[in-house]
Amino acid sequence: MRGPSWAFRAAIAAFAISVPLAAQAMTAIPIADDDLALSVRAIVEGRVELTESVWRQERRAVVTYVTVSIERVAKGSIDAGTIVLRQIGGRTDAVSTEISGSPRLERGQRVLLFLNTDDDGSLHVAHLSLGHYRVETDTATGRDLVVRDSEIASIPAVSRNLTVTDVAYMDEFLSTIASTLTSRRAEAEGYAARNAGAPLRAVPPEYEVGLARGGASSPAFTFLPPGFRWFEPDSGGLVPVRLNGRDAPTPSKGLDEARSAIAAWSTISGSSFAASYAGVSSGGGHRPNGINEIAFGDPLREIDDPVNCSGVVATSGVTATSAVATVINGQRFVGITESDVVINNGFDCLLSDSVLLTEILTHEFGHTIGIGHSSERAAEPSARLADATMYFIAHNDGRRASLRVDDSEAARLLYPAEVSSGPLALVSGSLPDAVPGVIYAVDLRGADGLTPRVWTVVSGMLPGGLQLTQDGRIGGTPVESGSFTFGVRLADARGDEIERSFTLRVSDDPAPFLLRAKYKTAGQKLQITGVHLDATSVVIVNGTILEGVAVKFSAGKGRLTVKGSRGALNLSESGSDTVEVVVRNQRSNAISF
Repeated sequence: MRGPSWAFRAAIAAFAISVPLAAQAMTAIPIADDDLALSVRAIVEGRVELTESVWRQERRAVVTYVTVSIERVAKGSIDAGTIVLRQIGGRTDAVSTEISGSPRLERGQRVLLFLNTDDDGSLHVAHLSLGHYRVETDTATGRDLVVRDSEIASIPAVSRNLTVTDVAYMDEFLSTIASTLTSRRAEAEGYAARNAGAPLRAVPPEYEVGLARGGASSPAFTFLPPGFRWFEPDSGGLVPVRLNGRDAPTPSKGLDEARSAIAAWSTISGSSFAASYAGVSSGGGHRPNGINEIAFGDPLREIDDPVNCSGVVATSGVTATSAVATVINGQRFVGITESDVVINNGFDCLLSDSVLLTEILTHEFGHTIGIGHSSERAAEPSARLADATMYFIAHNDGRRASLRVDDSEAARLLYPAEVSSGPLALVSGSLPDAVPGVIYAVDLRGADGLTPRVWTVVSGMLPGGLQLTQDGRIGGTPVESGSFTFGVRLADARGDEIERSFTLRVSDDPAPFLLRAKYKTAGQKLQITGVHLDATSVVIVNGTILEGVAVKFSAGKGRLTVKGSRGALNLSESGSDTVEVVVRNQRSNAISF
């Protein structure tokens, strides 16, 4: 037994050295033994006799029915005999629905299960794998042990002095559970009374023996071997992701945190993967609907409610098909058709911290693109693996959506991009101003060289509240005004290096900054995109102020649009043009197009 903790949890082999494996992970705060016992409808000991994974059209997902022969009932109105659990997730020959953190229930396995019910009374393992113990024999003593599948390492910040059991002698563990149910009988009866109106079915109403045609057992809750990935990036496509943030506890309703997580995985040099925020959603959950979603509040009631701010915080899942597959570095990967992240309800106690929420979403989103854990060793000796955002324990060190070297190399391996082997180049020039107290995110750009390319600060200091990630993102929330000069080094895998000095101004009156411009001949309009622009912007083309033309500003896109012929806008008929903008008597950088 051990003290309480919370961690990213997984039921897979160690990720190690950036090789993408099938990822099954959830973010969880382990439930204390007594809270777990009091918050379930049944506790049973038995043996798994059969697992049957089938596609259920009404659920638009693979469902696995698990037949368990009962040997002992420690809690609940279940007669000794046989029960059938209904667990969302599993795989058939053609399709896979993978839900992170699902219990690994295998034929012949002896189990101790903590069970709750769906709305129709069908039984499922409570709190995903937190309610599942394997029963094994201690070879030294001959006594039965109860063992959770995966280790959950401690984070010292958790202060509740409670007992969480991962491994114990079964008779002692069950004795403790029985003592809790007796000494806290009023709480146990209160939970039972709250659920008195809901049935408790030994068998789901739709279940029939042999649903898996041929009666064969099919393994549940394992990803299609050996891995999975999106195929859209291979042809330059984006993976669209929507957000249901209605129940999110942060000021942005989860938008800032979700967009940061998406952007982190979409801006890795040498990786072709790119996702985009596609707007709001009213749905979400692990039920395929053709939409990739990040959803707060567990909209489909698929996760058991937290108990005293403990339990399953978030899960990620994918639907994949073996109809699309490829081989990368000798490994076979099948195609993801949908991915979802679900955040449980009732965790404002934890997720109101925007910094921590962003790290959690970044980790879970990494799983939805096919990346596993860097390591699952609590005492990982490799600093590189332990520092990865995909390490199985949350760091809670203020990193937000920052990715580390191991994370980036995993993405490059799974989504290789065409990268030039020419001489390393540092492309970025000046930096846009930042505003105190406002989130800042700018990517420094390098080109060519041999990936991976790594950025580091070698002199001076960034403004307080901002950091430079190894992938070249300057991000954070500046906390002080002023002008800050610092030197950065860009190094590639060949050992080539380039250093350059940058100056970043932090001000409540930021200067306009242009990112790109283009003229669309078909619509006869000049479009200018940048930051710190507004409707008062004055446009300068090839050194001449445009007068007598309307400048339209789109705040949502950070875009200025000026309509007119090339001649009217002082554009050349051929060759390059230069554009600048003046806002509040401040002149922007000049860009050519």
